[in-house]
Amino acid sequence: MRSTGLSSLALLALGTFASAESWLNPKPRSSACMSNSEARKVAQNFKDLINLPFNTTLAEEAMVPTFQDFSDGVNELINAGCPGPNTLGEATFRSREEFVKGQGTQAPIPFEILNLWSTCDSVHLRWRSSAPGPVTPELPVTGIVAIETAPNPAGSSSEQPWQMVTVFSEFNSGAWLSDIGNFTASCTRAGLPKKPNGMMKVYDACQDVSKSSSSAYAQAT
Repeated sequence: MRSTGLSSLALLALGTFASAESWLNPKPRSSACMSNSEARKVAQNFKDLINLPFNTTLAEEAMVPTFQDFSDGVNELINAGCPGPNTLGEATFRSREEFVKGQGTQAPIPFEILNLWSTCDSVHLRWRSSAPGPVTPELPVTGIVAIETAPNPAGSSSEQPWQMVTVFSEFNSGAWLSDIGNFTASCTRAGLPKKPNGMMKVYDACQDVSKSSSSAYAQAT
């Protein structure tokens, strides 16, 4: 009975691993998949639409007309901490046209790609903006972007062989709100929050564990 139970657990573990693998790699790599250079091109297009003076032609070439962008981080920046106008959890831009009208009014924002990963038809990147707003000292903002793509109907020989279909993006909107002057923190001289909150309790607990571990290590050595 015991060995049967272990076998069942093993099969369950294998099944869980297999389902995770199928989710992480929805499509096997093949000649129909984007190459590494094409993935970098998609990432660079996204960066250029944020980092450079807005280029409508690039947006029209790099995105499908039905492009959508989901980002509660951006929604919260638009809302500036208020309940509206955008609804959290819903698309920030519902079409390429909306993206062009919205992003096209923004000044270029510093944007550095830190990491880049890709699957057969999606690109994932981790990024950082050193100074997204005029307030000093600046708080760096780091975020994650997942970009779903599709082959360009014009063919692989076109300038943009893969077009962006959907973007899912999140980042530290609290730091960004501070950088653009919509939020002013109340800090001690040590740079800590004056008003205790739930996360400060987590911070204090971590500090206690760290001090305890350091003390135990010192005694052991």
